[in-house]
Amino acid sequence: KFHSSCASMSAAEINEEAQKIVRKYLEKSAPAALNVSHDVYERIRDIMSNPTMHGAGMFAEAEREVLKLMELDVFARFKKTEEFTALMDRLRFYTELDVITK
Repeated sequence: KFHSSCASMSAAEINEEAQKIVRKYLEKSAPAALNVSHDVYERIRDIMSNPTMHGAGMFAEAEREVLKLMELDVFARFKKTEEFTALMDRLRFYTELDVITK
């Protein structure tokens, strides 16, 4: 949802949408708070305080940071779970079944 919120901003909505994104994802008390560094958060706050700097890419650094953390941490841990192993086994079964039926 964070990614789609970032990508969906138009020029007319940037300030309002930016405020919503910050409140929903980036503030410490945000209902869907993301793990971004203090430096990234402060850079976004600086941009927010200067409307001439607003742009659709203002959250790009936060987005990259979140995706990197997901890749390195959450997904890496998920790949070690029984659920992931079972999913991969099911996918291999269907892939093999597809090859056999062709």
